[in-house]
Formats: sequence, structure tokens, C-alpha cells
Amino acid sequence: IIVKQQEIRSHFWKINISAKNQAEMVFSIADFPGWKVVVDIQNVEPLIKDGLISITVPKGDHIITTYFQDTWVRRVGNWISLITSVICLIILIGNKNQVKVIARR
Repeated sequence: IIVKQQEIRSHFWKINISAKNQAEMVFSIADFPGWKVVVDIQNVEPLIKDGLISITVPKGDHIITTYFQDTWVRRVGNWISLITSVICLIILIGNKNQVKVIARR
């Protein structure tokens, strides 16, 4: 496989390759729910090799895109975190505005 061009970020990989024969590509990306792989414009179900994402690439020129997409569980967790943060902020602001009087004897 010859890599012609690549753009690699923590959540997104785009690789332009040329394969003389069918080959297997293993990405240094740990298998985790939410990773998607697209070869040209077709979604591909990756294989998992030693905990890493792997695909079979057919002969020819291809653009392989791998990206991380939120799962519904992650979205729900993010909303719960946001709501909890807002509630905590409201409680802190409310307690700050209360005047506490300590009686001395």
C-alpha cells in the first residue's frame, strides 16, 4: 500500500492510498464504540485485530475515512452532566446570596 496523502487528528483520519493488491490495513486506533470507517463512499464494518481497528482494502486507489461519532449513551451522559452543572451553579449562586447571621451570646 502506498499512502499518497493523509490527514490525521485524534477523532478523524483521512488517508488517500494506492493498493497494488488487496491488503489489510490496521489503524493505531483502539476499538471503541463510535468509530466509523468509510472506504471511498461506502461504510465498512471493521475487523478487530488485537484491539485495533482493521479493514481489508481492495486493489486500486481509495480514500479511507475513519471518524469518531457520538453514541446515544454518550449524548445522554453529556446532557446529564450539563444539567447537573447548571443545577450546581444555581445552588452555589443561591447560597452565596444568602446572608448568614451568627448570634453571639
